[in-house]
Amino acid sequence: MKGFLVGLANTLVIAMAIAASEPSPHIAVFFLVAIYGVFPGIATGVVLGIVADALRIRPAFRIAILLLPAIAMVVLLGRAFYLEELILPACIPTAAGILILERSTRPRPPGEHLPVARSM
Repeated sequence: MKGFLVGLANTLVIAMAIAASEPSPHIAVFFLVAIYGVFPGIATGVVLGIVADALRIRPAFRIAILLLPAIAMVVLLGRAFYLEELILPACIPTAAGILILERSTRPRPPGEHLPVARSM
């Protein structure tokens, strides 16, 4: 579920940024980018969410493993739609989303979620 939300949010943020970067911002640009990007974005997010839940390695390695396919999808979509100049800016919210996904799925030591008992 977390991967789904990260993929959807990432797609919408990128669509808003691309629409805002146009010389005359228009809602049609937002919808066009969102429609073509929402299914690959959500699919990638769901897969990466499942992978993030399954990985039990150091956070730096988890980030690298999660970030590479996400950036690859941004590059693939950017090149497919001839938007090469927007690939690098679109990688910024993608990387932020991956960091959020990694942190929210990071395994916690047992007992960490319990509050500390204090004496009265």
